[in-house]
Amino acid sequence: MTKLPSMPLYVDDYEADTAHLTPEEDGIYNRLMRLCWRSPNCMVPDDQTWLMRKLRVGQECWDRSCVAVIEEFFSRQSGKIFQKRQREEYMHVSAMVDARKASGSKGGRAKSRKSKYLDASNTTYLPEANDKQTNAFALATTTTTTTTSSYPSDTQKEEEGAREISGLKEEPPDPFLNRVVEAVGLADSSLPRFWIGQSAADHVKAWITAHGLTEDEVVAEVAKSRTKNADPPDGPKALDRWMAQAGAAKQSAGTIKATKTTDTPAKAPVSPEDRLQFFAKWVKDTSQYMAPSTISNTLRDALLSQKMVTVEDLRVRGIR
Repeated sequence: MTKLPSMPLYVDDYEADTAHLTPEEDGIYNRLMRLCWRSPNCMVPDDQTWLMRKLRVGQECWDRSCVAVIEEFFSRQSGKIFQKRQREEYMHVSAMVDARKASGSKGGRAKSRKSKYLDASNTTYLPEANDKQTNAFALATTTTTTTTSSYPSDTQKEEEGAREISGLKEEPPDPFLNRVVEAVGLADSSLPRFWIGQSAADHVKAWITAHGLTEDEVVAEVAKSRTKNADPPDGPKALDRWMAQAGAAKQSAGTIKATKTTDTPAKAPVSPEDRLQFFAKWVKDTSQYMAPSTISNTLRDALLSQKMVTVEDLRVRGIR
């Protein structure tokens, strides 16, 4: 049996990330994640023959669906492949399970030490030993009290040790992420998982580089988004479209302002060719974040017709 028999699945995020997959590709992706979850460290060998046998697919299915799914959703490292977010979840859950086991084991040993003294008794039923029995009971009571007086501090140390097991400590807060969390209205409540950790911090910082926004503008847009939605979003990913629109509006406003300024010569309008070159470069530069909604169907068709990008380039970005 696997170490963690239950694998969490965040349905909304899964559907958002896989809406473009065919039923066959979706099945391959799901089967690969289950296979990783049941493997050590949530990683499987990057070996085509091994994977084909485990996935129970033939060469045609491998070429048609498996290769694309692995390239889009999985990472490679030291001869292994893994799904980054799933592995983070696996390590988090594993640490919690190990911590509970360690805490339970230490608590059991402490309870055993305490019981050893509480169970001690010198009681006798012989009538002639009443005085000795009374003295022995008094001695036992004193001994027990002295012995158990240090028990709470021992337990406290053990519990603190369990809490300090690797993986359970809170990561140091990111100042910018904290500002965004406050603006979204979650500062005084229990944070959803997707608003916690380095992944969330990296995601909100990506809005700055991807859409040309400042930190203050991002915070203002996050607060503004709440006027349109009664409930706070489950994670920063839900605000990607809003930030893309804010960046586009800022760029448009900057162009209009430059045109109206008399002291500064107006910039020449961007040609359709330059616009296509810009988006083609963005699609191919996978180090920069791009929401799939950034590329419209019309823009996609134009990029493909000019052979500036390939279908595989778009697939990597989740664009079909």
